[in-house]
Amino acid sequence: DTGGGGGGGAPAWVCDRRRIPTNEYGNVDVRDGPPTGFVHVPGKRLTVTARAADIPVAPALVGFNSAGRYGCSPVTDGVVVAAANAAKLNELIAKRDERAAKAAARKRQKLNDERAAAAARATVHANVESTLAEIHRLQQ
Repeated sequence: DTGGGGGGGAPAWVCDRRRIPTNEYGNVDVRDGPPTGFVHVPGKRLTVTARAADIPVAPALVGFNSAGRYGCSPVTDGVVVAAANAAKLNELIAKRDERAAKAAARKRQKLNDERAAAAARATVHANVESTLAEIHRLQQ
């Protein structure tokens, strides 16, 4: 795909932020670096984050794993995005990670609160048992 028009040389996708040059499997081979005008953003679940903001991305092929039973399997890490959209995607990733950290902190706090409440109940139960045992002993 060398693009149309005159002048030739540069592929059409170099300047097109909406179209990412993928291979026949739908990903971009970044083992030798991303295509001109594009950036490799490593990470997990970035396709979901990018689609939520209508940023076109493609999975980034970083190598092959030969440990499988059926020969080599592709290893992907992150996505390839137009350089013009990279800053926006990185901002979305930072916000997503911040939300995830806050959710994890809330979950930890809830778990700690539940543990503290269980410990308090256990202490009350032990005090009641010892009081009842003392009352029973005194009545005899």
